[in-house]
Amino acid sequence: MSFLDSIFGKKSIENSNLDWNTLSDIVQLDTVVKNSSTKTQAIFKHSTRCGVSRIVLHQFEKKLSKS
Repeated sequence: MSFLDSIFGKKSIENSNLDWNTLSDIVQLDTVVKNSSTKTQAIFKHSTRCGVSRIVLHQFEKKLSKS
């Protein structure tokens, strides 16, 4: 594993063990709001070009996978 892989991680949102859904329509947002009444929902705005976004995503997934 290279130095950058240890910082940023190799996992991408597509290869995650978490149930990520890409929001591409406003109707999907309404569904998230509706579903939040029975189960916690999270919206994460991820940028594949942003190193900070990659670090936050990696830390977020790491924390949730331990739960």
